[in-house]
Amino acid sequence: MTAASLARGESLTVVDGEASTLRIDRGEVWLTEHGSFIDHVLVAGQAYTFDRPGKAIVSAQIDSHVTVFAPHEGPPPVRIATSLRTLYARPLWWMLAALAWPPCRRRPMQAGVSR
Repeated sequence: MTAASLARGESLTVVDGEASTLRIDRGEVWLTEHGSFIDHVLVAGQAYTFDRPGKAIVSAQIDSHVTVFAPHEGPPPVRIATSLRTLYARPLWWMLAALAWPPCRRRPMQAGVSR
């Protein structure tokens, strides 16, 4: 779980957060995901589960507080950061653990998706 307070206009970037859930605790945010033609506006009390790998940008429309929850199964996001600081970065040892992950549980790599 990673929580962040965002001032109006500030953004939060989630990299490879597929299956992670974003919960809006306070405020209103605009959400866009790489490769999706649909953007979302979420308000306090709403949640959204990222449905694709790549970069997602969460931008505060007013002062907001958000929480990102890692998925129940599979890897956590690679990185969660605001424009000022990194809130979470997947540890390097995770890559070694990922190699031991059963192949049937791994996410397929998509051609042309930058990470």
